Amino acid sequence: MAIFSLGAVENLNPDGSFHSSSVTLRITNTTAAALSPIVVHAYSAPGSAPPGTVAVPYFLTTFALAANAVVTLTIPTVVPAYIINVSSPAPAAIASDISIAAQGKDAAGNFVPEHTFPFGDWTVISTVGPTS
Repeated sequence: MAIFSLGAVENLNPDGSFHSSSVTLRITNTTAAALSPIVVHAYSAPGSAPPGTVAVPYFLTTFALAANAVVTLTIPTVVPAYIINVSSPAPAAIASDISIAAQGKDAAGNFVPEHTFPFGDWTVISTVGPTS
């Protein structure tokens, strides 16, 4: 299983408002084969809370990604800090089969440059091959 993650993204402005109110997530299948299932999970991250605080899941979706297809999701991010993970129980080769990008938007729908995450910003936090 490959799991891609942004890690914790701080989302509070000094005045207590949210920097981004949503993130547009774009997942591209770069191969001629369908990938299924793709799982997207968002968590309210501990942010600057004391160490050991548990992340709380608040968004989950699962879908098939057709060959050479693109899926775009809008994920709410009205939390002090968020984590977005994209994974698949498909073989670990998926790590080279998809491209992921995310772009934060504020409450007015404007792009938030500080919350722009091209594929190179995503970290593979787990890669486990199929069991035999």
